[in-house]
Amino acid sequence: MKKVLLLADKVENDIKRMIKEQNMDIGDKIPNETELSKLLGVSRSTIREAIRSLVSLNILEIQRGRGTFIKDFHDADNEAFGLNSYEDKNKMFNDLFEARTIIEPEIAYLAAIRATEEDKKRLRVIIDAMTVYYKQLLEDKHDVNSLENLNDADKRFHSEIAIIARNSFFERLVPLITENISEVYFNKGFKEQIYDISTNQHHSYICESICENNPEDAKKYTLEHMEYLVQYLKENLDDE
Repeated sequence: MKKVLLLADKVENDIKRMIKEQNMDIGDKIPNETELSKLLGVSRSTIREAIRSLVSLNILEIQRGRGTFIKDFHDADNEAFGLNSYEDKNKMFNDLFEARTIIEPEIAYLAAIRATEEDKKRLRVIIDAMTVYYKQLLEDKHDVNSLENLNDADKRFHSEIAIIARNSFFERLVPLITENISEVYFNKGFKEQIYDISTNQHHSYICESICENNPEDAKKYTLEHMEYLVQYLKENLDDE
């Protein structure tokens, strides 16, 4: 299953690249599973896993009986939440992280209460993939592919927790926050530095707390994770 996810990560990036290269827009229909399988040279199960991830990130939307369409309301949601009006991106970044620190521990709390066995399997698969990418990055901190894969898996991990919490608003909000924060990471050029042993452990602790249906620990570890990131990023952003 881990290998399937690792391959699905690559396919996910291939699909996003295809959307950009073909200048596809919101509402456009992407090729079906069979067509994508032939186009990308992978199994349909891998295509399904990649599409599921893109759906969780609000990039794609499956319309039953019609197909899969580009949803990508990232920019639309930015407008709805007033994020496009920020002239100071550092201010936006800090505001988003403050909101995230308040919201995500409670989301993890709900997820730990509501997680099913199937939810737990999916979350553990993501954690396994993150660990692989983290080890690859330790071997070569300039490995762009591992960095991008780890970043995507990181966003998927937090989005998956929102899905497990079974609150439609959180499902929409978390990808919006993580995507905007991620853009600032890369623009500042210190994304690879934030993935250290502490953040890797935090993710594992959060995952296990949810899988053990322990809401208090899930909330505690998520808050610790957020506070750690805030402190690290505050120090780096304040230097600019």
